Amino acid sequence: MLEFALTLPQGGYVTGRIVDPLGQPVGGVSVRADAKDQRDTVYTWPQTTSDTNGVFLLGPGRPISYSIIPSPARNYYQRWEDATRTAIVSDGCTNALGDIKLSQEEVGAARRRK
Repeated sequence: MLEFALTLPQGGYVTGRIVDPLGQPVGGVSVRADAKDQRDTVYTWPQTTSDTNGVFLLGPGRPISYSIIPSPARNYYQRWEDATRTAIVSDGCTNALGDIKLSQEEVGAARRRK
């Protein structure tokens, strides 16, 4: 009989806060993580929505570099390139990105989509 051990990575997390141009929180913004190595599919990308305080937590994700992409809630394919950030996920760790500032136009789009 063949025996083997399979060890999977624990994964890591990315957290941040979506804010308007004045630094006020924006809830209801869809946030997803696209792996830079393009090995994930739309079904496995970590994704979430910012809460009423603008805070989001993505994960767990594979230990890799991700593009963190905010977009209007319920509009998966629209993305705000100026607000996109890069985050490196490490096994068992949380990467805190801080505030991600949206333009006034993006804030308006997010509020209309709620």
